Order: sequence, then structure tokens, then C-alpha cells
Amino acid sequence: MLETGRFDEAVDAYKQAAVLSPDNLLVHNNIGLLQGRRNNLDLAEAAYLQALRIAPDADYVLQNYAGLLHRLGRYEEATSFSIKSLSAAPNDPKARRLLSISYALVGDLESARGVLRDWLELDPGNPEALHLLAGAGGLPVPARASDAYIAEEFDAFAKSFDAKLEMLGYKAPELVASALAEALDAAGPAGDVLDAGCGTGLCSILLRPMARRLDGVDLSRGMLSKAAERGGYDQLECAELTSYMADNPCRWDSIVSADTLCYFGDLHDVLVAARIALKLRGLLVFSVEAASSEIVEFSLQHNGRYAHGRSYIEDSIAAAGLELLSIELEILRAEVMRPVRGWIVVARNGAVARPQPQQTFGSAPTSL
Repeated sequence: MLETGRFDEAVDAYKQAAVLSPDNLLVHNNIGLLQGRRNNLDLAEAAYLQALRIAPDADYVLQNYAGLLHRLGRYEEATSFSIKSLSAAPNDPKARRLLSISYALVGDLESARGVLRDWLELDPGNPEALHLLAGAGGLPVPARASDAYIAEEFDAFAKSFDAKLEMLGYKAPELVASALAEALDAAGPAGDVLDAGCGTGLCSILLRPMARRLDGVDLSRGMLSKAAERGGYDQLECAELTSYMADNPCRWDSIVSADTLCYFGDLHDVLVAARIALKLRGLLVFSVEAASSEIVEFSLQHNGRYAHGRSYIEDSIAAAGLELLSIELEILRAEVMRPVRGWIVVARNGAVARPQPQQTFGSAPTSL
């Protein structure tokens, strides 16, 4: 019930279980999870504190409570409980990630880097630790997140992905679909559409009515499995989207990418690949997170996502041989009590000479 979003039924069931077994740690922890997902944050906190009275060193309760404190904006307290979580489970990568982010939220990047370096000593080459360390300023910023990081990151929480985004007031699918629909008023039908970085298929319900054919591509097999369950796609492919688009010239009338290009810093290659994959006059609609300063082209944030400046996006669109139609600043979601601002970008494949990618990433696509 937690993963399917049947929260009311689950809460009722766990409340009954709490009456029958008032000292059951798992019951109180799961009530905390459920109330958090219903945005009843005071009730969630009460449930976690009751669980911690039963078992003060329960690592997963400490992690969940620290995550709730992030949502409440109580970052100092979250850091304290994140430290306790790592002490209780020193070999748990989730605890290390949580503590590194907690330190970053209070502005202690040196301590965040220390946590991530310790993680790499225990697990050399771990893609998540490497990527987050770059975001904390401990390594050079890569041009984009590695395939290994993306696949592991999204496979790990594919089952709970939709429920977590619902808690954050996630709006990117609606924003990009609305932008596509508005652009189509002048351009005509959507025709063949690619959902680039389709994830669990949250865009499919919105894009399907506009599309003659709807294809999806993603690097995470776990996400693609959920997209297949949701339905609406004519074809789903497991592939890195830059190489996949570059290998399918003039195939789609429209390409939509909701909150996927935030895992790219340098946008050149992926925009060129989209240009190659679009038919003449085809539309590209995507979202990226907005950088806090226009001076910055792009930056890697402590949470592993990139943020981009407006001027850089405009220059990248032009360099890829695309025509910028619109770029609007919107609120994509809320995170740790802060609104996440992002750009909703609409571009068109014009008639200029087609530039070639500087390089491609990933391996050949595999059908799901």
C-alpha cells in the first residue's frame, strides 16, 4: 500500500496495529512514512519519535526522521540525527548520502566532503559517492552524471518514485506537456513523440492524447518496468538518451524531456542529438533547474543535479542549430522547504546546417 499510494487504507491498518502492538517499532516507523507522504508532518514526527523511544538506535528510523527534518527546514536537527544514523549503520550508503546532504544544507561542505571521502575509502569508485563529492566541491565537476550513477540512483527507488514526487508537489510533467500543447497550436499535431528520460512514465498520460506514436527511453531498467506497467507507450528502450537520439535521425516530430537534462551540465551533445533525432520543424521541450546566478553557465549541486543559467541555455540552443521559441521560469517542485525553480524551454528544429555531436555517451539501446 505504501508503494501504490493507498495511504488512507494503510494508515488505518497501521493505527489498528499500533493499538494491538503499541511497542512495535516497524508499525510506528511506517505510520511516520505514511503521514509524511500525506503531508501530515506533525503526525509523522510524533510517530518517528515514538519509534525512537522504543529503539533509539534504529538506523532506518533515524534516517527517516532526519529526512522529515529536512522537509521541515530544521537542518541542524537533521544533521544531528543523520550523524546518529551513520553511527548506527556505518556501512550503509544511504546513511552516508543522508549525512553528506545534511552537512551541505547547513553550509558545512568540508564535513560533507569528509563523509564522501570516507565512503570512497570503503567503496573505491562508487559512482554515487564520486558524483556527490564533485557536487560538494571535492572533485572536478563532470560534464554530466555518469551512466552508472543514473542507473543505480533510479533503479534504487523506482518503486517509490511516484509517491515521493507527489510529496514534493512535482509539476515538471504538467509544465512540459502544457508547453508542448501550446507550441502545437501553431505547429500542428504532435505526431511521433519521444519521451526522453521517461522514468516511470509520468508524462505518458499527458502526452498520449497528443501523440500519434509515443516512445520512451531511459537508462534505468527499474524505471522502465514501472513505465511499462503504467502503459501508454508504443515502445520503450533502455539506453543513454544522447546516443539513442543521435542513432535515430529524423525520427520524431516532438521530443519531450521532463527533469532529465538536470543530470547534464554541458548541454551541447544532448541538444545536438535531439536536433538530429527531430524531423524538420520538429519541437523539443525540456526542463532544467535554474542556476541562482546568470554568471554561472551550469553548476553541480550537492543533491547531484545540475542547475543552468538562462544565457547558457540560449547559447547552447543556438549552437546546436535549434531555434529557441520560449524559455519560462517556473516552480518545478518543493524540496527541503524550498521551491525549486526551473526553466521550461521550447525549441524548434530549423533549416540550418546540422552540427555533429562532439562525442556520444553510453552503449547501444536495448528494447524492453
